[in-house]
Parts: sequence; C-alpha cells; structure tokens
Amino acid sequence: MKMAQFEYKVITASGGALVGRLEGNSAQDVADSLRSKGYRIIYIKELRGLSLGGKKTEGGLLSRFHGINVRDLSIFTNQFGTMLNAGLSISRALAVLEKQTSNPKLVQIIKELSVEVKKGNQLSMALKKYPLVFSPLYISMVQAGETSGNLGASLITMSSFLQRDYETRNKIRGAMTYPVAVLGFAILIVVGLFIFVIP
Repeated sequence: MKMAQFEYKVITASGGALVGRLEGNSAQDVADSLRSKGYRIIYIKELRGLSLGGKKTEGGLLSRFHGINVRDLSIFTNQFGTMLNAGLSISRALAVLEKQTSNPKLVQIIKELSVEVKKGNQLSMALKKYPLVFSPLYISMVQAGETSGNLGASLITMSSFLQRDYETRNKIRGAMTYPVAVLGFAILIVVGLFIFVIP
C-alpha cells in the first residue's frame, strides 16, 4: 500500500514550533513517530485527503479533531475526575459531560467514548482510538487509575498537567509576540522618518 503524505505542526522539546511533512501509512503512525522524538503535536493533516484505512474525508485527515485544544481537554478531564470522585459511574459522568461541553468536536468524542464504555470496554481502550486527542501519557494515567481504583484522582492529576501545559504554551506565545510588536513599531518609525523627516 502506498504511503500518504502528512503535514504536521509540533512543539519541540526546547519549546519552539516546527512545521514539516512526513510519509506514513496512517495518522497514528505519524503521530507515534513524532511523539517518539519528544514532540508535542499541534496538528496532523493529510495532504491527499485520505484518512485512516484510505477512506476519503472532508477537510483532510482527522479534521474533526482540529479545534480540540489543551484548554478544552483540561476542563473536560477535571470535570470528569470530579464527577467520578463524587460517586458517579463512568457512563453517567460521560452523559453529563456530553450535555455540559460546549466544544462540538469534543462532544462527538464523548458520545463515542460513552458507546464504547456501554459495550463493556475499558475507558483506556476507548481513548486509544483517538491518538491525536489523547496522548500516551493521558492513556497511561487512565490505565493506572483503572488498575488502582482511583480513576477520578488520576484524571484530576492529568487535568493539572494539561493546565500547566496550556499556561506554558501561552507564555511561549506571549514571549514571541513582544519582539514582533517591537520590530513592527521600529519599522513604522523608520518609514515615518523617510516619509516625513528626511527630504
């Protein structure tokens, strides 16, 4: 089977953004390859419009996952863990979250997770179907919670990690914005000098 071309954007270990292209049999293969290098994935998009298994999709590879950011995932995870700690079952908690979540793409995933759990599958196994949303670390935390019987606590711990990740990304963006603004202001001053001052 001919491999497809994927475009990706990741955050490197040093905190910089990196955009590139990579060949792979599937999005999951590409995601696994990037994560093995220590990258945090921002997005992966198939350039030829093929999805997992070679089926056509609208708007590119796994476009339905584009728009689920770290902040959305952190809030969902925290609320999920809080409900489980309060005594709700996984199915009941997912049903409540489905109604409370405002991000439509995340709502769709919650619905699909709920279906898998009702079939008797473990939550960690259901999460593995969404490698571009739930990282190996996330899934490992859920598996640890399932094994220990403290799934709620594991989810809350994971939400704290996601929140810190979100705050770190914002700091990086803020640090990049300031020098760009200063450069833009300097250019305006130089242009103004040439137009209004220098004859």
